[in-house]
Amino acid sequence: MARLWLSLFSAGLMSCGFNLGIVPSQRDKVSGMKTMIKLMSVLVVFILFAVSAYAIPTLVLNSGTTTVTVTDNGSGDSNGGSGTVVYSGTVGNWLLTITTGVAGGNPTLEVNSQDVAGGSPDPLTITFSDPAQLVTGPNNFGAGLSSTTIGLPGGTVTYNVLVDGSTAATISGSGSATGSLSSGSHTVAEQVIVAGSGAGTASFDASLTVPDAGTTVVLLGVSLTALGVFGCSRKFVPR
Repeated sequence: MARLWLSLFSAGLMSCGFNLGIVPSQRDKVSGMKTMIKLMSVLVVFILFAVSAYAIPTLVLNSGTTTVTVTDNGSGDSNGGSGTVVYSGTVGNWLLTITTGVAGGNPTLEVNSQDVAGGSPDPLTITFSDPAQLVTGPNNFGAGLSSTTIGLPGGTVTYNVLVDGSTAATISGSGSATGSLSSGSHTVAEQVIVAGSGAGTASFDASLTVPDAGTTVVLLGVSLTALGVFGCSRKFVPR
C-alpha cells in the first residue's frame, strides 16, 4: 500500500515538471496537473467502493453442523454502531451465546462472549475478522485472553491468532502472547474455541493489537498525493 501511494506521488510530481530536471512547456505542465487530478478522482472513488463493498467486520459462530455468520449492521447484528457486531442467540447445542466483536480501535480486534451449553455440546468456534484491518509487515502483534470463566465439565477455552488464515499464536485458558509479521500486507483474525463435555457456562475476552493497522499508511499516501497536486496547481496554473 505504501509503495503504491509513493509511486503515485512521484508520478504526479514528474507529470507536473519535476522529472529529473526536465522542464516541460507551460501547456505540458497544466496538462500534467489535470491528468493527476483525474487520476486522484478515480482512485478516491475506487477506494471508497472497495472499502464499502469488502471491508465489513464479520463474526462467525460454528458448532457441529450449525454455522451463524453475522456482518456489521447485517442480519443478526443487534448493535447499530459501525465497527461493532453483536450476536445473541443459539448455535447448535449452545442454548445461548452473547458475543460481541469490536474492530478498528485499540486493540485492533476484540471479542468477548458469554456462552451457555446444554447437554453434550459440540465445541463452539467463534471467529472475528475485519478485512479493513490489513496490517503491513515487518511488524509485531500482541494478543491477550482474560476474564475467562469455565463452568463446563472438562471445559477449555483456546484462543488462536490467525494471520492470513493460519495460526500464528495460541493462548489456552488465559494469558498473553506476542508474534511477528513478515514483510508485506496481511489479514488478521481472532478465533476462540470453547469446549466441554456437558451442560454449563463459559465466558472470555480476547484481544489482538497490531501497531498501525494500515490506516496511517493510507492517510499518509492520500496526503502526499494531494500535496503534490496542490503544489502543481499553485506553481503551474497560468495567471
